[in-house]
Amino acid sequence: LEACRRAADANVDGADPIYGMAHYMERLDYPPEVIMSLLHKAIELEPGRIRFRIALAKTLCRIGSNDEAYSIIGTIRKDEIQTIHCRHRLRQLASIYTAVENHEMADYSIRQLKTISFNDNPTE
Repeated sequence: LEACRRAADANVDGADPIYGMAHYMERLDYPPEVIMSLLHKAIELEPGRIRFRIALAKTLCRIGSNDEAYSIIGTIRKDEIQTIHCRHRLRQLASIYTAVENHEMADYSIRQLKTISFNDNPTE
């Protein structure tokens, strides 16, 4: 967490260290509001990064804000889901879509998950 903080301080425009801070804060059970503020900042810096939007939506679902979560991921298209090569991220996305009762996109995310080999390196 401290390494991410230093990286974020050194690279004011970079969203990855900010996302990293949010990721480790979640693992350390920081309050969701703190995590969400960092994820909003990361999205603001790099709005096209799907992983940031999925992380924010997952956090929103965790606190019961499913409608707000859907507003974050509802614009993700199927061709964008095809660019996700991380099994964990696709499982998260399917779970969020299931929580907001978008079964078509949940099923699509699961089908995409099944196309990925266990040996693939996770990227976006």
